Amino acid sequence: PPPHPACALGLLLHSLGTNTSVKLLDLGRNQLSLNYVQQEHLDEFERNPSLVYLLLDDNRLVVDEETSETFGRFMGSLPANLSVLDIGMTGIDSFQTEAICDSVDTHPNLTCLLLAENLLSVDSCARLSRMIRESQHLRYLVLSHNQFWDNGSRILAQGLRSNNSLLALRLDRNGMGRAATDIVSAIVQNIDSSIRYLDLRANKLDTATLTSVYQQLQKSQLKCALTDYDE
Repeated sequence: PPPHPACALGLLLHSLGTNTSVKLLDLGRNQLSLNYVQQEHLDEFERNPSLVYLLLDDNRLVVDEETSETFGRFMGSLPANLSVLDIGMTGIDSFQTEAICDSVDTHPNLTCLLLAENLLSVDSCARLSRMIRESQHLRYLVLSHNQFWDNGSRILAQGLRSNNSLLALRLDRNGMGRAATDIVSAIVQNIDSSIRYLDLRANKLDTATLTSVYQQLQKSQLKCALTDYDE
């Protein structure tokens, strides 16, 4: 019989090893867990020379203290050539932020990181902001549907004032209000910014905030989605 989803992930990671044919691995929506992932699995996984896209969205990766620790080791074992990592809807919270950002810092080929619909909060934002500020290679960052609110969003804005690598940023559904003006201002006023698309939809933007954002956008080439009517 096939292995139970709870232990399948470790076997899958181990099987990659020196496999040179797999470039895209979509394991999303499979109830996979880190419970039975061992260090030997991760050691083999790290050796993989070909994997470019790894999609693990909508799994139960982090459910307790043990899997949180394993998640940190998993992030440190990403293959060197990995470019796209989707770990949205996997139970990640602020305790895993350091491991995520450290992995981005040490994997220069990682250009697209998707962290949507997790439990990241204001406590995550200082480290995320530093990653944004220092990254020279991350092009696409998806932080949709977390819990940053205004306080966390303002901290993220600090990193955006110095970033010169991002092309697109999604911050929709984060409970953001007036801090949207700080986010847009940080991008527009950063002469080195490469961001061309910003998603702020489904936040708590009042009329004054929308007016301020629209005024700033008139001076910029930045495309910003503010409502569901924006593409």
